[in-house]
Amino acid sequence: MAGARLAGQRAVVEEVVPKISRRLTRAEQTARVRVARDELRHLRELSSTIDALETEIADLVDQVAPKLLAEPGFGPSTAGKLIEEIASAQRFVAWTPSVLSLQAAGIDWSS
Repeated sequence: MAGARLAGQRAVVEEVVPKISRRLTRAEQTARVRVARDELRHLRELSSTIDALETEIADLVDQVAPKLLAEPGFGPSTAGKLIEEIASAQRFVAWTPSVLSLQAAGIDWSS
């Protein structure tokens, strides 16, 4: 779901932002226009950052669980989230005995 939403947003950025940018370039350069142009620049930067992060996530998922990407409905974002959830659960299980021993000893382990 998130991947489809991002793809839709990316389409807006690629199609609409250049049109708006051209209009702002031709408009009288008031403070409002300068702010709008700055916001468009920032939107392009964020879009570029998102693309880079999606590529990085896809590469990491491909290294850790390539078969997961072959499953229907599992894109890099969904697979990455699943891997993160499983890894978090495994870490939780790993430190549970330590916490239990601290509780038994009467030591406050909370942060």
